[in-house]
Formats: sequence, C-alpha cells, structure tokens
Amino acid sequence: MTKLTPKFMFVERGRYYYQRKVPLEFQSTVGCKKWRAPLRHARNLIAAWRNDFNHHRPHTSLAGLTAAEYANRSKEDQNLNRANLN
Repeated sequence: MTKLTPKFMFVERGRYYYQRKVPLEFQSTVGCKKWRAPLRHARNLIAAWRNDFNHHRPHTSLAGLTAAEYANRSKEDQNLNRANLN
C-alpha cells in the first residue's frame, strides 16, 4: 500500500495533469510547491460535462430520455393541456 505523503501527491497530481494534457501553472513559494490548473480550464471541463449530461446522456429515471428532451416534452404537454382547456 502506498503512503499518501505530500511528495507522492505532488508527483501523482502532476502525472494526472500531464496525461490529460491540462495546461498548468507551477507556483513555488517559500516552503510550498504546487501545480495549479487554471480556473478557465476547470470551467470548460464543467461546461462540457453539463452539456453531455443534459443533452446527450439518457437517464433511466426519465424513461430513457435526456434531460433536455424531457424538459421539451413537458413544455409541449403543458401547451397541449392549455389548448384543450379552452
């Protein structure tokens, strides 16, 4: 079992970022060295995940529809129900 020392975590984090081609900034201050992924990169990853989750990934709880398809279907059903009431 590997001991999770600060040095080990530093090296592993660097390897993780390198393998995924994450643009990094290296900061070194007195007694502190760290890799820092720019905030813009993190925002882009989150936006890509959100897009995939809502528009491309079917959900079993939504009868196999994506979240966007389910939302559009709900809006259409509401419009049909309003039209039938008049």
